[in-house]
Amino acid sequence: MTHDEIDQLLWPFEPLFGRWSDAQIATAAGVSIHAVAGRRRRLGIGSHLQAYDSILGLFTDEHVAQLAGVAKQTITVRRSSLGIPSHRDQQTNPLEVFDPLLGVLSDAAIAQLAGRSPSAVLKRRRKLGITTYRPRSDTPPLKTPHKAGHSGKLASTTKSV
Repeated sequence: MTHDEIDQLLWPFEPLFGRWSDAQIATAAGVSIHAVAGRRRRLGIGSHLQAYDSILGLFTDEHVAQLAGVAKQTITVRRSSLGIPSHRDQQTNPLEVFDPLLGVLSDAAIAQLAGRSPSAVLKRRRKLGITTYRPRSDTPPLKTPHKAGHSGKLASTTKSV
């Protein structure tokens, strides 16, 4: 099929360029997606996905893909190419407030304080490049205080005369 023949098939659908997906127009016109995309670009019309650019990163890629009627991967590639961080990457980590304790207390102790799993704490600590907590070995063990009057020796039971 020549470009002129393709253009004639697409002419009635041109008002939908940039509003419908190239795939939807291709199906309706009976041509390939590449033919639609090429014609749309020659006319200087952007993709229908531009209408969703303002919500990229505000919602999951899957949700935006459902709204746009395209595959999740299409939205992920578009968001990444625009330099927009994913919705998940923008969420604050509930463990963030415990960052000063990472490497100072054990992962298990932080997990108990945070109400999270030790593996979640481990993952956060590793992501931040913080080494695991190790009790200091250069600190002498705590000594128990002696009671007054007790020398630690057994008293003699014999009386001297």
